Amino acid sequence: MKALKILILILSTICLSFAYPSWIKPGLVVVYSYEGGAGTNIGTVRGSGVYGVGYKIFLVLQVDNTGIYGTTYTMLGSQFSGIFYNVEVIPLGDITTGGLFYLDPKQADRETLQKQAPPNCQVSGNPGTYILECNIRGNIKKTVINYDRKTGLITELTTMDVSFDTQGRSSTVAKQRYIRHFYISVPKVNTFPPVATISKTYRMLTNAGIGYIPSGIVNIQYITTTGNVNKYKIYISEAPIAIDVIGIPLIGPHYIHPVLLNIKTLLHIPEANFQIVLGQGNRGGISLQHIWNGTLVLQQEFDPRNGLKYYDYYPQYMGGLSAIFELVQ
Repeated sequence: MKALKILILILSTICLSFAYPSWIKPGLVVVYSYEGGAGTNIGTVRGSGVYGVGYKIFLVLQVDNTGIYGTTYTMLGSQFSGIFYNVEVIPLGDITTGGLFYLDPKQADRETLQKQAPPNCQVSGNPGTYILECNIRGNIKKTVINYDRKTGLITELTTMDVSFDTQGRSSTVAKQRYIRHFYISVPKVNTFPPVATISKTYRMLTNAGIGYIPSGIVNIQYITTTGNVNKYKIYISEAPIAIDVIGIPLIGPHYIHPVLLNIKTLLHIPEANFQIVLGQGNRGGISLQHIWNGTLVLQQEFDPRNGLKYYDYYPQYMGGLSAIFELVQ
């Protein structure tokens, strides 16, 4: 992921300085296969490692003169660590957040990319395939991006990151490969639900098989609104820094627009055996059930009147744990 953050310094201006082509519009769904792994070596001894395969899905919900916005759904299955599932509301076309699926072919050339590259980074390749290699204080980062020269659609993106310290070496690798894209109907909404500008607090509970125990507090602080984008900071108890996140009228970190709670099936991806469907919640609200390969990977419940999120429930959260993030105030 560090390699991705470096590459955004090169690509962000290119990605946001032009009118997007007509095929990039609300309702666009782009499906990729996704695989990744991480491992460590301590001295000459091979350490721990994990590897998973699955999918990465981009759903475009908003396109304006400031960028492309929507949600990403990342799912990985591993024989040893179970299921990893993550949903984010992020700027799409932004490699910082892992949201890159498009690069303007008319703006990308090696000379331009190299001029914007950070120190100790080298750009190579030709139109259609670019490689960014960086060596920063002994840490090696490499990103390979392949895209269609006519449409700009990313066909394959590979990131590799190798870090060295006094204890040994750690490495991560991830690859996404294009499968297909299509369109779904998305309601046109230009106003935020009132709860979108109210800060909220959630309590985290985890269960390792002996019952749920309190494991932290998550504060979602509303910061500001610019156009149709809200900015928030998320503070997690005992975490050293805040996390910057965004929201748009249709969805944000602690809300969903009530208009979406009238759609029985929000998303269905046959290739990934993945769907998001509505159900009856446990606390008097409406639930969104995220189902992959017939397994519930996330259940969320919302107030149907204003879209406020009551809770997130992850049957498999981290390391075999299940977790609940429930509304406190």
